[in-house]
Amino acid sequence: MTITTTTKPVAERYAARLRADFEHMMQARSSVTTARWNNPSQMGHPCDRFLVLRRTKGAMQKPFPPSLQARFLMGTETGKLAVRMIMEMGWDVKSIERPAEWAQYQISGRPDLEARPSGNGNGHGHAKYVPIEVKSVHPNLMRGVGTYQDIIHNKNWRVRNWVSQLMIYELLDGHEEGILLPIGLTGWWEPVAVPLDYDHAETLLKQCERVNAHIAAGSEPEPICDPDVCPGCSFFQTEACNATLAMAADIGVVTDEDVITDVRRLLELKPQASEYEALRKRLGQQFEGVEQALVPDVAMIAGKWVERNVKAAEGRTDRFFQVKYLPLQAGEDEE
Repeated sequence: MTITTTTKPVAERYAARLRADFEHMMQARSSVTTARWNNPSQMGHPCDRFLVLRRTKGAMQKPFPPSLQARFLMGTETGKLAVRMIMEMGWDVKSIERPAEWAQYQISGRPDLEARPSGNGNGHGHAKYVPIEVKSVHPNLMRGVGTYQDIIHNKNWRVRNWVSQLMIYELLDGHEEGILLPIGLTGWWEPVAVPLDYDHAETLLKQCERVNAHIAAGSEPEPICDPDVCPGCSFFQTEACNATLAMAADIGVVTDEDVITDVRRLLELKPQASEYEALRKRLGQQFEGVEQALVPDVAMIAGKWVERNVKAAEGRTDRFFQVKYLPLQAGEDEE
């Protein structure tokens, strides 16, 4: 006798419940607040308006999506693990997430740690502590952050900002140098020495002064309206920032619901190559020749014509229209 049932197996139901509970946990942890002072992790941000809004209208930010909140959690746990491992290596460690403030520039943060090899100056040159900032990094980014030059010239402005954050902490505690510690999600470490660059540090302090002046005057800088920055901003498409309207005056806004659905699905399916490629080709035809367009609540479209020489055929050049889909959500661009 064969018994059939429509009830899902226990493990399948538990798996669905576990996913739902995890997503709910991440949503519960995703809160938006108004910052009191300038945070070193944000200094060097391309948009002064963002830095002002964080301190005046922070509650109007879009909450982080559960997937990004999970990445933040992984970053926090990676930092804790790094501290434990450095101590297990026999290094001297101090000032773990010690509150640090610089009232003159209204800067407030928590450096990860200071450390030195054990020995305490016993003839091996280990008397000096240096600040260390830990960064959990997507494996795709790890290939391009192995040296100081890799980081300061990285195409990802968020990666370049790592140096700004560390230099602020170097200034705060009178250090001439420090270490960035990118840790890949595979577990690999790539420590990078970062000397204090006084010229760069001065630009960061001047940015603090501009932000503080706006807050004192109750004013706001104009939005930068940069398609490489704005779509990832937590204030984009909120009442706090008019960048959306300012950009919409120069770009097209997509209203076709089928196209909006396709773009949203494209971003969801990027890891699933077959359907992703089919959608990419269909949308590539849709957006050919469109340099900028806004898909409301989904993505910013950035396109350009690209020419490429074909080595196999001397004198031949391929020309195609390249389309990028920039998701409208706050957080780090990990890929």
